[in-house]
Amino acid sequence: MRVKVSGADRLIKRLKAYQKTLEDKQHRLLEELAKIGIDVASVKFQTAQYDGENDVVVNNSPEWVGENKLFITATGNAVMFIEFGTGVHYSEQHPKAAELGAVRGTYGQGKGSRDSWGYYGSPGTNGRVVKETDKGTVVLTHGNPPARALYDSTKEMRDKIKQVAREVFGSDRH
Repeated sequence: MRVKVSGADRLIKRLKAYQKTLEDKQHRLLEELAKIGIDVASVKFQTAQYDGENDVVVNNSPEWVGENKLFITATGNAVMFIEFGTGVHYSEQHPKAAELGAVRGTYGQGKGSRDSWGYYGSPGTNGRVVKETDKGTVVLTHGNPPARALYDSTKEMRDKIKQVAREVFGSDRH
């Protein structure tokens, strides 16, 4: 027995076109979420309390590392110190610090294991200039609390996923 189905080719083409539309919207969803994360991280890094030179730059374009995966990245010598905080003076902890091996006072040169310490450089937001020497400016610091810039950016993206998905996929009524 043979059954002739008319229009199967047309239906397959429509399904493939719809699948492509969904893939494009999924890609757009990830990009829109990344924009939110980049904005949050940029503001938090720029406004962070940090004694020293805040040289952190959040890259404006996410890095695609797979079909459905992208990274938001920040560069600069101060990224870890600002993200996770420095020194034991402040009690606030970054939620991922222990997991990622960045517990304050245990990384860098280890000076953060003390309540305060000195360094040569810029006083940043709270550092106190002690003196000027032939080596440069001596600054006394208590470190800084964690800014959680990247951590909070991921939290914000998770919080906005339904809203952004409605905006991106909202026109689909199939």
